[in-house]
Amino acid sequence: MIQNACAEHGLDPAASFVIGDSGRDIEMGKAAGCRTILCRQNLPNPANLKKEYVPDLLAPTLPEAVDWILAQHANQTASGKYR
Repeated sequence: MIQNACAEHGLDPAASFVIGDSGRDIEMGKAAGCRTILCRQNLPNPANLKKEYVPDLLAPTLPEAVDWILAQHANQTASGKYR
């Protein structure tokens, strides 16, 4: 599903993010080659997550996830990786 959407809209999965509230969402995002954010108020202990479910970021709220994505974009733009 993610790969089809990326192909249809000309998006790079490696430059994309999947935000989810379950391990399955994270697994799907990783399988597609995206960076992943697990967003839940009651975050699990990362040590207890299966390897395929470990996200790039644990964010308690959606605004915190968005702030992280914006910071990642700003860093990549500043380094010349994205223009």
